[in-house]
Amino acid sequence: MTRPLTVALLVGGQSRRMGQDKVWLRDPETGLIAWQRQATLLESFNPDRCLISMRDGQSRLPLADGSWEVVCDEAPNLGPIGALSACLHAASEGLLMVLAVDMLGMTDAVLQGLWEHCDSTTGFVGQRGGYYEPLAAVYPARLAASAGAFWRSGGRRLQDWVGNEVRAGNLSTASLSHGEAQAFANINTREAWQALSEIARP
Repeated sequence: MTRPLTVALLVGGQSRRMGQDKVWLRDPETGLIAWQRQATLLESFNPDRCLISMRDGQSRLPLADGSWEVVCDEAPNLGPIGALSACLHAASEGLLMVLAVDMLGMTDAVLQGLWEHCDSTTGFVGQRGGYYEPLAAVYPARLAASAGAFWRSGGRRLQDWVGNEVRAGNLSTASLSHGEAQAFANINTREAWQALSEIARP
């Protein structure tokens, strides 16, 4: 069954703990800038549409071929639920695969595993250490109304919204293996980035 796919690169975080915009970090393994690395991963799925989720006022990225559409948060200071809600509305149909720009351990094999857990109407989100991993996951675009209603009613915690959708049967979930879980680590601080650099060093 055909599953229309939209991909979304999430780059709108404030990066306060890092002290600089994580979009411009260099991946120590590939040498690519963070947004280039993640965009390449998402483009490997040959999606129907490519979205890049940004906050208002953030410097635009030089996505040279113009195939990426910029989507801004629906309101300021909503956190990740605002970015996800905006991307779901923009996707409008099929499935939406999202990936945070700071998950520099993510691989195409792990993303492919997420995709293979989905069908045409149900997305997938993994679990690590008792928590969902909602920033590298696949969502049905039809959940746009639900996400919008959640933040408009005062909801901010993405874990809560994802849990609601899992219980409603709109998302499937499973525990990630140890090897998979490493791919979901967020690089939030200079120390974390330096540790990643040490791992990548031959």
